[in-house]
Order: sequence, then C-alpha cells, then structure tokens
Amino acid sequence: MKEFEIFETYLQILNEINELEAELHFYPENADLKRKIESIESQRVNLKNQLENIEEKSFSKDAHQRMIKQLIQFISELDSVDPQLRVDRNQGLVIEDYVFSKVYHYLDVQIKFPVGGIFLHLLYYAYEQTNSISKADFKKFIQSEIDTLSSIESVNYVSLMEFMNTYFERVKKSGLFRIKG
Repeated sequence: MKEFEIFETYLQILNEINELEAELHFYPENADLKRKIESIESQRVNLKNQLENIEEKSFSKDAHQRMIKQLIQFISELDSVDPQLRVDRNQGLVIEDYVFSKVYHYLDVQIKFPVGGIFLHLLYYAYEQTNSISKADFKKFIQSEIDTLSSIESVNYVSLMEFMNTYFERVKKSGLFRIKG
C-alpha cells in the first residue's frame, strides 16, 4: 500500500474509534463495544507504525510543504492589506474566534487532499478594535506556526496529525484566543 492509502485507512480507523467511544459513553458496560474498540485500536497502532516507518513519504512531505506555503499565504495577505485594518476574530460569523478554526481548516485540507492548492484571499478584516486582532499579533502567531511546522524532524502523516492535534493548545498559549476552556 502507498503512504496516502495507508493514511486514508488510518483516518477511517480513527473515525470508527471515535464513533465507538461516543457510543461507549452511553453504554459503558457494553463488553462488545469494548472488544471492538480494542480490536480496532490494534489496527490503528499497526497503521500508525506503517506511516512512521514507510520508506516512501512523498505524500506527507508534499503535505508538509503545502501547509507551510498555506501559512506563508496568510502572512502575504496580511502584508498586502491596508495597514490600519485588523483581523476580524469571527470572520463575519457569530462564532467567537472563528479565525483560528479557519486557519486549522485550511491546514487540514492540505493534509487530507494530496492534490490541493493554496487558498488565496483568506481573511475578513475590520477597522474597529473590538472583536479583532492586530495584524502584527496574528502574523506573529502564524509565523510561530510556520516555525513549529518547520521544526518537525521526521515528517510523516503521524507527525503532521500530532501538529494538528496540538494546534488549539498553541492558540491558547498565544494569548489571542478569547474562548476559555
């Protein structure tokens, strides 16, 4: 199997585990569910090992480069708009701090779709300070994400997923995230 095919199977297994764990939450004494999860968990570990140890990692390396390019596109866009503008936290929606979910989404697409391109014109802006982030602060955050992504020594789908799984922790540590929890 090729790297991307293993990765697709890995994602399917993760989704299946999540669904079964959600069901187990409602039926904690169900032994069949527990056995299914254990069985599928061993498949997940096997696929994870395959992804980490496969020799041909061109898909994950391409995804890694696309992720970096996508983040660089955010910085390019920030540099190209009126200096007085600020980044709209909610991106025109009523979802608090949606801008961080938007960045996550664009990075996630770069991992999961091997022939993706770089998205342009990504952000909504505002002039008022309420409900917005300074371009300098947002740019600093994006640059730190580029640095974190660039520092991954062993690029593979597992390391890219770990990067994504810790994304919101890094957002919270940046001090820019207003939602608590």
